[in-house]
Amino acid sequence: MGGCFSIDFFTHSGRADIRFLGAEVTYSREYGAYANFRRAVSNQPNFFVDTRTDLTTIALTSEVAWHGLNDRNVQYAIRSYVSVTPGQTPGGYFDNIYAIKTHKYNFSGGGSFYFQYHRLFAILENGDMFHTSFKVGYRF
Repeated sequence: MGGCFSIDFFTHSGRADIRFLGAEVTYSREYGAYANFRRAVSNQPNFFVDTRTDLTTIALTSEVAWHGLNDRNVQYAIRSYVSVTPGQTPGGYFDNIYAIKTHKYNFSGGGSFYFQYHRLFAILENGDMFHTSFKVGYRF
């Protein structure tokens, strides 16, 4: 369960919206068996877990979104961000020597590309710690 609040400064130019500076705050809380499992293994060797069940993430964002030349139902967007999760230990979920070196200051960053054709969409996202995801969906 959670929520998200965001605000952007933007300008409109031709077919594009340029969101040149944005701020986003996201809160999530986890319940259930997996949260209990993470707490249970936190002191065991070779398990690197964050036992908290609530996280708040604060991000600065920038985004450019535009639509197709002849069809407003064809849309694209490129987004980048830098974020921090207060209270998270350096290295985050992977609290070992490699993650501590890459997350010394507890900041992470990434970007994404969004494509929509009428109600079908696809998102390719890349972030820290080799996080890459590809999502496909349908808007109702």
